[in-house]
Amino acid sequence: MEQRKYKDVKLIVNDEESLYMPFSDGDEFAFSVRDYIKTKYAGAELGYLLRLTVVSAVPLDEDRFRSAVSNWIADEKMKFRQEEKTTNRMLIGFLVIASFFIILSLRLESQIDVLAYTIIPVLGSVSLGRAAGICLTDLPSNKARKNMINDMEKNCPIIFELKEAEQDIS
Repeated sequence: MEQRKYKDVKLIVNDEESLYMPFSDGDEFAFSVRDYIKTKYAGAELGYLLRLTVVSAVPLDEDRFRSAVSNWIADEKMKFRQEEKTTNRMLIGFLVIASFFIILSLRLESQIDVLAYTIIPVLGSVSLGRAAGICLTDLPSNKARKNMINDMEKNCPIIFELKEAEQDIS
């Protein structure tokens, strides 16, 4: 059986309310908490899973924290799906536009000699370049983000630790 490797992320909590959005009626993490966790996960090696350790001097509402994690993951999944659809539509659109302009310029080049140096093949090349850029940057980035969301949803243990108030927890 394969031994799982974890990237430990410690959240040191002095005030429980600082974990959550101040004006939200639900259990929603503050942006700083989200960004901190994302940054730590992004810095982990491939194949590592995330393990959250919450350290505080006083007991925290564990159900609220777990609910906030669940809400955050659901939020991230929804945003990701929308961004993935947009990226795929843009990729297909740029490929269609590039194909149209390149085929048009090849068809008309035999009839108009200077067409090879006009805007039509340039537009096709620019569209093809943008589609290649999406393939090289956006698609791998989307795959990494999807893996992060799936890993957090399925394999993210949360550990709560209590530290004595007189000890320095930082």
